[in-house]
Amino acid sequence: MDSIASFDAKSLRKVQTSVRTTDGRRYTETRDDTGEPRATSPPRSDGQPGYVVDLQPDLQIGQVLPGLYIGSQDAAADSRLLQARGVTHVVNAAAATVPNFQEGNGVTYLPLQLLDLPEFTLTRDTVNHVCDFIDTALSSGGAVFVHCNAGISRSGALVVAYLILRRGMNLAGALEKARAARSLGRPHKSSSYYCRERERARENNFAVRLGSLHMGEGCCHRDAAWAPSRASRSQDAAANLPLLQARHVTHVVNAAASSVPDYHEGSGMTYLPLLMHDLPSYVITRDTIDVVCDFIEHALSTGGAVFVHCVAGISRSGALVVAFLMVKRGMSLQDALNTARAARPVVNPNDGFMQQLAELERSLRHQQQNQQHNDDDSDSD
Repeated sequence: MDSIASFDAKSLRKVQTSVRTTDGRRYTETRDDTGEPRATSPPRSDGQPGYVVDLQPDLQIGQVLPGLYIGSQDAAADSRLLQARGVTHVVNAAAATVPNFQEGNGVTYLPLQLLDLPEFTLTRDTVNHVCDFIDTALSSGGAVFVHCNAGISRSGALVVAYLILRRGMNLAGALEKARAARSLGRPHKSSSYYCRERERARENNFAVRLGSLHMGEGCCHRDAAWAPSRASRSQDAAANLPLLQARHVTHVVNAAASSVPDYHEGSGMTYLPLLMHDLPSYVITRDTIDVVCDFIEHALSTGGAVFVHCVAGISRSGALVVAFLMVKRGMSLQDALNTARAARPVVNPNDGFMQQLAELERSLRHQQQNQQHNDDDSDSD
């Protein structure tokens, strides 16, 4: 007690402290010989907001989309506020510190122990889980409230990621949409970087564009860590209806129908399901190739657009698109591969498929030579 009573601020070791004000200004301060704080650098602003002074409950709930809301833990604790919005599902992004307030009131929770730190990694599995949770709730007529502590960073990042992955928005559009609902929303730089990567990955799902022919991935339910890093492997474009609609897709070739469903068969899209296996021993028959080529050609000739996918958008779909380019566009095997890989570098039919494509090239060349020979004979007659 004596040491406490005799405490003198002047006895403290001199240190420099970085200070950030509520309006976003930053400066460095230390204590002078009298123990009083003194600024040692002029205030400056980096254009980012400061912290939020929590002097009263933040009950603002922003509607991002019909049935999708974002806000803070204060709103999450107000059952009447949630009931007024018809909220049936809650994503609690701060479950390590914020309880699931309405868990006993018939509300379904997805608790996530995310940390509001720039170095915290928001994994793709987590984002996929959140997106599936939201889509399930909305498709069943429910409403979802996404919150963290202040309703700024963690919840903002999750909502933005959802808009990119499931609603086909780019990063700028998703941020604008989220901030229109809740002006405080600002994900950490690391979360913004993640969202930019998801935006790039989503665009890469439709990497091959030949008129209205697109190629990408299906749904990958297995570990695909062997795939090159530029291949986005989990969130499947095939299941993303807004994304397909944005590309005006009318026809889908599902090369992995044994494991990937025809997601939008009831949405006016025409499917060609193929029970292909990504094994070197699997034979892609010429009949199968002809059916695929005719399916694509018919769709394109009627003004439609075709999406070809398998699981990872690498081997099976790659082989089919390459075969189409060879059969219907007259390309050599190497030119067809170069065309596909120039747009989607991960295209890589397995060794067995490559051997079959090489045989297809020889067969097409032989047909062309025979046709040329017949034409020459006709001319001589």
